[in-house]
Amino acid sequence: MPMMNVRIVLLALIAVLSFPMNAICTEDFTLEASVDRTELSAGESLTLTVTVSQRLSGGGMASGIGMPRIPALKGLDVVSQKSSQSMTMVNGEGRIQVQTVAELMPQEPGEVTIPALTLNGPDGKSQSTKPITVKVLPVAPSAAASAESDPEPLPPASAGDEDRS
Repeated sequence: MPMMNVRIVLLALIAVLSFPMNAICTEDFTLEASVDRTELSAGESLTLTVTVSQRLSGGGMASGIGMPRIPALKGLDVVSQKSSQSMTMVNGEGRIQVQTVAELMPQEPGEVTIPALTLNGPDGKSQSTKPITVKVLPVAPSAAASAESDPEPLPPASAGDEDRS
């Protein structure tokens, strides 16, 4: 990329990031939740992803968009949780996305429902996800037995099997 183009891109980036916060107009606030699977065996974990997305006009960073938090969920333990934030600008339209990913471990077999999650947007309006039902299957008896038993020992090597280097 020629040096002139690099300077133009840097100046544009500085202009966007230094735009006054009160001049930002936020639109199209969305909240989504999804899981990587809706059926699993006891002892396995699943991943819940909660994403907040917001379109920006006027440039700059979003104000009032919060990091989605995973509340205590009945029947599920939160094993780990991480969050990320990104901002993109395409053809003058900005979009910010904030995402929280949680690894969940069911406490016992049966059906577990992740309730609707609600978040208030910068405009004061709230968005909610749909509840997600997950079916936790009991561990199959044969799988549980094989996991508990020790593997069969290997037969001892005979004198003729030695490595002769």
